Amino acid sequence: MGKSLSICMIVKNEERNIERCLQSIHHIADEIIVVDTGSTDNTKIIASKYNAKIYDFQWVDDFSKARNYSIEKAKCDWILILDGDDEFEKRDGSRLLELINRKDAADIYIFNTICYVGEKAGNEKILNVNIRLFKNIPELRYQGRIHESVVSKKTDTKMETAEITVYHYGYLNVYVKEQEKRKRNMRILKKQLEEQPENPYFLFCMGNEYFALGLVEKSLEYFNSSFEKCNKKDIYVPKLLIRIIMAYQLLKDYNKAIFYIDKALSLYPNYTDVEYIRGSIYHSKGIVTKAIKCFKKCLEMSEPPAVLNFIIGVGTYKAHYALGCIYHQMEDYSEALLHYNQALIIKPDYYDAIYSIGGILAVTSINDNEFKEKLLKFFDTNMPNNCAMIADISYLQKKYEMTIEFIEKARQKGLYNESLHLLKAQSYFYLKEYEKSIEIFSLVSDKSIYHTKAKTYHCLSLLLCEKFEDAENIIKVLEHEEDFKLKHKAFNCLASILSNGKKVSFDEEQKASDALLNNIFEILDLILGTKEFDKFEKALGMLNCIDNDKSLLLLAKLYNKHGFIEMASKEIIRSIKVFDKIDGETAFILNKSFSMINSKKISV
Repeated sequence: MGKSLSICMIVKNEERNIERCLQSIHHIADEIIVVDTGSTDNTKIIASKYNAKIYDFQWVDDFSKARNYSIEKAKCDWILILDGDDEFEKRDGSRLLELINRKDAADIYIFNTICYVGEKAGNEKILNVNIRLFKNIPELRYQGRIHESVVSKKTDTKMETAEITVYHYGYLNVYVKEQEKRKRNMRILKKQLEEQPENPYFLFCMGNEYFALGLVEKSLEYFNSSFEKCNKKDIYVPKLLIRIIMAYQLLKDYNKAIFYIDKALSLYPNYTDVEYIRGSIYHSKGIVTKAIKCFKKCLEMSEPPAVLNFIIGVGTYKAHYALGCIYHQMEDYSEALLHYNQALIIKPDYYDAIYSIGGILAVTSINDNEFKEKLLKFFDTNMPNNCAMIADISYLQKKYEMTIEFIEKARQKGLYNESLHLLKAQSYFYLKEYEKSIEIFSLVSDKSIYHTKAKTYHCLSLLLCEKFEDAENIIKVLEHEEDFKLKHKAFNCLASILSNGKKVSFDEEQKASDALLNNIFEILDLILGTKEFDKFEKALGMLNCIDNDKSLLLLAKLYNKHGFIEMASKEIIRSIKVFDKIDGETAFILNKSFSMINSKKISV
């Protein structure tokens, strides 16, 4: 008779997730133990449908106590640990059963956990490794209030990794916000660090929480302290190092980031992730030859072992995509297409590559019909989702009539949502059909997630078709909305310039404000996109109302984005003369401009 398996879970308010989890595992489970720590939704009702044994546990800010309580209720030979927001890879079920029935089975197994992050489950994900499976013996129990780990009282405990995958949905933005996980985690970690202030693992965990909150410098205090104290052989140390590297990268302290990349590779020569970040740093600095070398090295190194892997795809499709982006930027379209296509061969649903191919087709196609013909080769247009994606790609390539065409095709096939509704309005905006865009934007609810974007376009549509009174009515309302505190000032300034040629005064703090500057450039970007050049020239008067040494470089980047390379280079030269300022991106633009001038001279 084969070995038996208990699924042990601790849950709270997981009605949106738990059915997916139980559906993925019930077919191989001999029993399902669900320990509920205080659900007020339908979590327990859903679990009961799968014949789970449900136990209540009073939450005491200690995950280990809850985990160990669930283990004590288990009767089977082996324990598989899952959370309500996990999903077991069904195809790995037979592999798991093989593991627990091996005569030489280890005591503990580490599985891969693919964590979805961002707005929705998709391409944005990271890889962690976690203890998931172990023998149901008294010597194996959890320790640690949070980010708990299995500790063995045996001296000869055998631990192995297994190529088995669990998907984790709990760090998608919606669940992090709903359940206030960061606040909870930090509260428990503070208690843990009061008990063990020198524990490097919990210092690392606290650093992760600050990093997730965007408090990068604070996170580094904990990361660096953890690295000083840690045993370099501990399983979490590769993740600690990549967090340190990513923190310095975010702070633009590239020398320290590269120092720790070298340190990481000296400890873990197969750590492709950090070589990939090195390439990203060189790319951001405009040192493209070194960036290319790094990404090609990533392909040679290939994907690292799971214990080192954090950014999925760095040794395969993401490295190809990064190379494609560099060659695309260099306008070497044949080489860029080669790498984009390689990325798609490895990962056919890697939509970033499809969108980038759309960008190349837009440049290399003779006309819109050729662009359309080439793009449609990548899609089955009988599927409404594909029609929506074609519309999105067309919009990004400024093919606005084609965007509207495929939005309508998606609608005819049963797909029409608020996102497509807004995309249609934006297309009308850029086609200068302002009356149609105003009609659609005015219908977007104040409660919509697209409210801020819709109001921005709506107000600008009114200003560009010179309905100044209607625009000013909207601007007055926006003044009282949190998301428009600065944008309404930029709109006030623009309305005054366009309607009567008068500039608006800002206070000294606002004049130097990066946030106000960014709002002004968001508006300038939209106006330039309409090719209303006379109105754009007038709108540039907004820059005379502020005092910020970044304005000329941002203007150069804006001109470059819209294909006005010569004008971009003039603004970069002005920035160097007036403010002594240039950065990696504008250095690349300037170099590209000089190359174009030289190639023209040679051709003459």
